[in-house]
Amino acid sequence: MRSDSLREPLRGEEAWDELRNSYNGVLLIVDELHNLETFDGVGSFFKVVSEAWAVDGYRNAMFAAIGLPDVPTKIAEDDPSAPRVFSYVELKRMTSQECLDIMNSCIANSGTSIEHDAALDIATWSGGFPYFLHQLAYDSFEKDSDGVITQVDVMNGLFASLVQFERMSFGELYKSVEGKQKPKIVDELSQAFSRPRTTTDLAKVLKIKNVHQYLGSLEKAGIVEKVKSRYRLSSELLSIYVQLRTSAAANRTGLEATSKYPSAATESEPSQDPSKSRKTIRAGPDTPEGVGT
Repeated sequence: MRSDSLREPLRGEEAWDELRNSYNGVLLIVDELHNLETFDGVGSFFKVVSEAWAVDGYRNAMFAAIGLPDVPTKIAEDDPSAPRVFSYVELKRMTSQECLDIMNSCIANSGTSIEHDAALDIATWSGGFPYFLHQLAYDSFEKDSDGVITQVDVMNGLFASLVQFERMSFGELYKSVEGKQKPKIVDELSQAFSRPRTTTDLAKVLKIKNVHQYLGSLEKAGIVEKVKSRYRLSSELLSIYVQLRTSAAANRTGLEATSKYPSAATESEPSQDPSKSRKTIRAGPDTPEGVGT
């Protein structure tokens, strides 16, 4: 791709001449970059266009490239010099209160209300991740039929959300777990989100030698996270999904996933302390087809 073809549509001289009297800059937001099928040309695009703007005197224009943590690495793989045009800002997981504030703000003028416990369920299961929060809240809203979103609506919406999460990431993530030992570890940890496990415990239960090596690989892949020297899957939703999948594989009609909520919303980020309140989820014959099948 020639640099002129990149510069021409973004030069915007007439547009900037019109805007400069009212605004002091232009910010182009490119969101959800992690959903791109390929990053071929992406790094070069950002580098060439940003440098062209600087040469042409458009220093009041910039990109905000947003995506999951692996996006910078993929951009660098396309063009090793591209990362130099960015300043990186890492966004922490939202607190429970921030999640609740977002939901209350979005629903304020919708003609629908949400019970506090239902909103807390959504905030908790989201783990503070915006994408999970959005999908869970959307599906709960869609399942509501009387203008008041209850915990029943949230539960029904949860399984609809899991179908979407399977298509977007969970399905491929689970399939990427190769070999004989790693799937055993993932399946075992899906039962332990509220009670993270030690390497010693896992090695004893699963009869796996050098289990820490497998855990290190799974952690690097974003499937497992370490919590105070113990391990669990990287999100409660992934734990529920894996349980549904293994339940379907075993031809069982029921699933009980026990989890404990993150701590109070006043903390800077969702707590990883497993000693909090408990929630029991049951999925039976009404579980939508497509999850784990």
